[in-house]
Amino acid sequence: MIRWKPLTYAVLLYIGLVIDGATGLRVNFLLLVLIIFSIRETRSRAVIFGFLMGILLDCLSPRLFGLNALLFTSAGYVLGSVGERVYTNRIHLIAFIIVITSLSYLSIYFFLSSFRTFPSIFVPVILPTALYNTAIGILLFYSTSRLCPRVL
Repeated sequence: MIRWKPLTYAVLLYIGLVIDGATGLRVNFLLLVLIIFSIRETRSRAVIFGFLMGILLDCLSPRLFGLNALLFTSAGYVLGSVGERVYTNRIHLIAFIIVITSLSYLSIYFFLSSFRTFPSIFVPVILPTALYNTAIGILLFYSTSRLCPRVL
């Protein structure tokens, strides 16, 4: 029997790195891959996956080396804990998790890396990105749920 789960996440990670690095698309695809993986896997796997994704992203954009590793590891820990305790197959819950994670990640990232004031960056950058992440994330979550069903 072929195990599709590792291959699916590896392909999603590769696509996320290519889309994030090559285009100007502002969907945080790597964050969406982390959210989907962390909700479906255990907390320890989510932390390791988040750390590796953060280090890979930091290697591609070393402006603030370590910040993405820290944020992705923290997000993996929190989402892994949520995924172990909450039944996460409801669309409104998935949307809520993606919005909160996107808002938290982007707020902390821009607060630590930008010298602009928070209100001037929240409405034009953070909020649209979080909503766009939510729309794409819901589609991505349900399309991957067919390939990688969660075994309870």
